[in-house]
Amino acid sequence: MSLDESRRDAPVQTFPATLWQEQHWRAHAEFGRDAALNVAMRWRLEGPVPDSTLEAAVRALAKRHEVLRTRFAIQDGNLVQLVEPHPAVRVAHVDLQRLQPDAQTIEIERIGMAEARAPFDLSTAPLMRAMLVRTAPTSAVLHLTLHHLIVDGWSIGLLADELLSMLVGEPQLGPVDLQYGDFASWQRAMIEAGAFDADLDYWRSNLEAAPRFTIPTDRPNAQRTDDIAFIRSETLSRDLRDALIAHARRSGQTMFVTACTAIARVLADYADEDEVQIAVPVAGREDQDEERIVGPLLNAVVLRVPVSNSNDIARVEAAVRSASANALKHARAPFALVADAARLSCNHETPLGMQVNFVLQSANIHVQSAESLGRGGVTLVSLPSYTPGALWPLNFFMVERPDGYRISCEADAALFTPATVDRLIAAWRKALEEAATDRPVSIMSAPPQGAPNPRVIALQAEGALTPVFALNIASIYYPLAKRLGPDRPFFDVRLCPSSHERDLPDRYFADIARDAIDLIRSARPHGPYVLFGLCVAGALAVEAARQLRDAGEDVPLVVLADTWRPGYREDMSRLAKFERGWRVRVARWRMDYERFRDGRQTLAYILNTYPFARALRLAHLAAALGLSPPASMEDAGDHELRWFADHLGAAQTRFRPEPYAGKLLILRSREPLEGRLFARDFGWGPFAAGGAEVADCPGEHATMFRDAGAAAIAKIMNRCLSRMSV
Repeated sequence: MSLDESRRDAPVQTFPATLWQEQHWRAHAEFGRDAALNVAMRWRLEGPVPDSTLEAAVRALAKRHEVLRTRFAIQDGNLVQLVEPHPAVRVAHVDLQRLQPDAQTIEIERIGMAEARAPFDLSTAPLMRAMLVRTAPTSAVLHLTLHHLIVDGWSIGLLADELLSMLVGEPQLGPVDLQYGDFASWQRAMIEAGAFDADLDYWRSNLEAAPRFTIPTDRPNAQRTDDIAFIRSETLSRDLRDALIAHARRSGQTMFVTACTAIARVLADYADEDEVQIAVPVAGREDQDEERIVGPLLNAVVLRVPVSNSNDIARVEAAVRSASANALKHARAPFALVADAARLSCNHETPLGMQVNFVLQSANIHVQSAESLGRGGVTLVSLPSYTPGALWPLNFFMVERPDGYRISCEADAALFTPATVDRLIAAWRKALEEAATDRPVSIMSAPPQGAPNPRVIALQAEGALTPVFALNIASIYYPLAKRLGPDRPFFDVRLCPSSHERDLPDRYFADIARDAIDLIRSARPHGPYVLFGLCVAGALAVEAARQLRDAGEDVPLVVLADTWRPGYREDMSRLAKFERGWRVRVARWRMDYERFRDGRQTLAYILNTYPFARALRLAHLAAALGLSPPASMEDAGDHELRWFADHLGAAQTRFRPEPYAGKLLILRSREPLEGRLFARDFGWGPFAAGGAEVADCPGEHATMFRDAGAAAIAKIMNRCLSRMSV
């Protein structure tokens, strides 16, 4: 492929369309999916970049890459690309600097949705538009929306990289050796020469007789009145990411195989099928010359994965490895030819002939993902984009980020409900956990039947105010729920599973928080939520709130009761930890003695609060020797729950929280010590970007929710929530 320099003087250049463009043109024309074919990108632009500089850079991009000034037409019955000689792209400017931050956020989101979902006229160039939303002199949000006929994900990374080079004034970029029109002409010549025939023979034999894989939809007979889709996501912890990478290395496979295996297992269970079929995009840039072409070189392959026993992870992984290796050997054949050769039917559910798509993006290939680029004092940080519509009924994607993997699913809203997609995402995450820990879990929970979850108890069911969800191990919150008033719904979320599940695998703290989110959403699928937690459950509430906010939910307040920030104690120097631990033990022994002496606690209860005493069964020994009466039913019930508290505590010691952007209300009982090694805010202050308020409460750690303490806490909470209008 070589560039014909003579064409640059032509007023309008004509090139054949690629098969990818023909396929999406038909989708546009036959299915009316104008917005679904948009690629809507948003970046936060930080740095001293004048609006005029940004506009000049965007125009320069269009001048460099012919596909950015391309329109489409039918000539002699064939789709062709028409390249205009001069870029007509304009950058719209919106100034929001006079608005308050909250109002700016609302307006930016409104603009983002409108930009993503506005259609293009394919007969008019350019199929690209840009908008710069100025929020401060050195900060803005750049919206760049292009049509799928002219770019793919790799192209977006190239454009972001070149744009940044222009904004920081780096030396002029070299000439573009190959334009997308060159690739289109080359592909047409290869098809006419039969270069893909051997690959097509493979796909024909592999797919033609394949049983049709069908995902049950929530609305199987839905009338398609629009093309709006939605995206649901979860962020996996860094610990889980590292464990997944370690599992992939142990198994001698790529992360793609690990992630795709988890999806195949979930889909097999959900659809009750013995074979899963998944479309997987490939870059389509096997030659080095193709790596710098802006345009849709993206191709796709189909994986047929037998999943007769989805619980046999090793067997499913082997099937995915085999299917992937064979598919990649024949990935050069354009997907449109594959669909025709294998007679994959297009239907009302998907114009591309497949129901499920899966994409894995690795953070170490920055030009593809363009998650964050920065140099010369200017930074482009990728922001979540609004989905303009769905090309696939279910599009799963997994993106590596600095804080872990983010797993998401874009779904067609005409076919699936958010509740179903949330369930699939949760199952995918659990399947990944199982692979990482080599321990079986129930990856596909039963769908909700409308009955209340027995582990979510409505202590105060009615009320118009924002509900409180208290993460809990034992039932202690009833007095507080009643004191908060009849208009404040209050849910007691029982984290502790049934006693027969004591042999729990080691879990990551962030993933236990996701289990809590599953319970919360079983009662209220969407926020706003006020979260509450005592001790280790408080730290779990903060992590659950962070994940909910990342998913777009509103969590105006998290209330922590006697909750130390994970890492505050663990990351102290050895000498400081020794001194702190000794002071805590002395204070605890003195307090336990006073409780026993005053008759406030039995000896059996006190002994059972110490792990070494429980391991040695000292409470039973004391009772047998007549030193203490047998443990009461209350003591026994509390002892039954301590195993789960220990489980949470062990997970918390390995966890380090991310900074939290929301508001924290920190409650202190009379029990925690004070002084140099005992921060009044329990170490949360530097991590609470949204502010942390500390309030003292009557009672000790174990009694602060009894009547007097509940009354004081309710007064503090109501005052705080009233100030926030929550």
